[in-house]
Amino acid sequence: MVYTLLIIGLIIIYIALKKGVKQDSSFDLNLNNKVFLEEIKIVKNEIKELSSRIEDIENSIIILNEKFEDIKEKPLREEESIKKIENKSDNTEEEEDLNSIIYNLYDEGLSVDEISSKLRIGKGEVLLRIGLRKQK
Repeated sequence: MVYTLLIIGLIIIYIALKKGVKQDSSFDLNLNNKVFLEEIKIVKNEIKELSSRIEDIENSIIILNEKFEDIKEKPLREEESIKKIENKSDNTEEEEDLNSIIYNLYDEGLSVDEISSKLRIGKGEVLLRIGLRKQK
């Protein structure tokens, strides 16, 4: 009888251990699932943040491309203006063209120093012609 009770006790202990292990593993699985879901939420938020940063970078690239095109076109217009000056032979026509070129360069935002160096004329002459324009 003692042996039967001992065997029954061992069986009960064995069954209790089996059930205890199953409960612990299911608890670990639930805990792991919660941690995994939290990590997924964090990754989703990071993806959203990166997407907004990418949009900002794309917008910046578009703006920079527009500025680059403007900068590329500006020297071409200035070169055309300078070529017009060099090709004219009549002094009166040359002066009128020089005035219009100076006005155009000034309207484009060039400083007096830049205009005088590009057209190879004195700063005083550029200032004088701009001043005459303002008086008109």
